Amino acid sequence: IRNEMLSQQRQADWLFTKLNEVMIEECYRYRKNEQPQRDSLVDAKQWEQFVNTAQSKIRTSKQCLAPLVKTAQYWGMNKVQHYEWASMGLKYCDVLAAAASRNPIWEDARVKLNQLLLRRITEGRFLRKTSNPFYLVDLEHLIAWTGKTDFERKGRRAYTLKYETIAQSDLPVDYVLDRFGII
Repeated sequence: IRNEMLSQQRQADWLFTKLNEVMIEECYRYRKNEQPQRDSLVDAKQWEQFVNTAQSKIRTSKQCLAPLVKTAQYWGMNKVQHYEWASMGLKYCDVLAAAASRNPIWEDARVKLNQLLLRRITEGRFLRKTSNPFYLVDLEHLIAWTGKTDFERKGRRAYTLKYETIAQSDLPVDYVLDRFGII
């Protein structure tokens, strides 16, 4: 998290430097130093917000440690790291750990998660363009989906999902399986 924030800060500094160069070259009043000066109080408040955000992320990461360790015991640390679950927040991590304990074998969980993701795609809802395509509701459905049977959701938006492996050939155009077999 720290490295990402530092990278974003460097990018912002670079952008500010380039904008400043353009303003000096293109704007007479700016060149004559008539641009507004930065207020130190505003600057202090921005730094305070930055530090508070960083501290909040650190607290969340510490709280998520136990559920992530539990998830890693079932599915492996490589998946916890690859899908960047540590950045998802405490509730997500707790539900993730519950889903892993209810579906401790990754191959079974993978089959079910892929069916849930494929359903979303076929309904015209796209997956997140991140390393972690799972929403909280996917994990909640994974908890409810027990055994190697079909999953039936009842209610207003009822549907049934088959317990069967999805191959690359089953996927719509522009979708692929990642290194752990997830869409």
